[in-house]
Amino acid sequence: MADATDALVLDAPWLLPVWPPERLVAPRDHADAPALAEVLDLPLASEETAGVPDDDGEFVEWSALPALVEVADLLDLPVPDGGVVVHPDLRVHGRAVPWWCEPLADSPGTPPGTVHAADSTEGLARAFAWAAGRWSDRAMVVALLEEPEPGVLLG
Repeated sequence: MADATDALVLDAPWLLPVWPPERLVAPRDHADAPALAEVLDLPLASEETAGVPDDDGEFVEWSALPALVEVADLLDLPVPDGGVVVHPDLRVHGRAVPWWCEPLADSPGTPPGTVHAADSTEGLARAFAWAAGRWSDRAMVVALLEEPEPGVLLG
């Protein structure tokens, strides 16, 4: 448990890997983070975090990623507009992260300008779920990327 003077409210899921977990208070829904921060009189993690990926990566349109297009079809999602900057080894301030958004969103749940992902199932799935506005389905996106057979959906 962190001292209250060190605690932060997690308002953006990509910030999770850059803060020690004991310093974070996480709301059930990121949209509730500002209200929770106000009630607890704590800063939002996005207000205390600055950073961009350590390298440039390569921009790829979502529609040019066949596995993610297939996942979108299986989940009946539209493929998000734009794309993702894919990094062989995504790092922010030297720390490995699976995905990142920059600049930080103006409000929780609002997709920011640029989504970055490590070239990994977890990174691409999380970035895709966020960009598609289906953050709650991120685990299903991971599962479908790893095993895109209908049986995965049936459990």
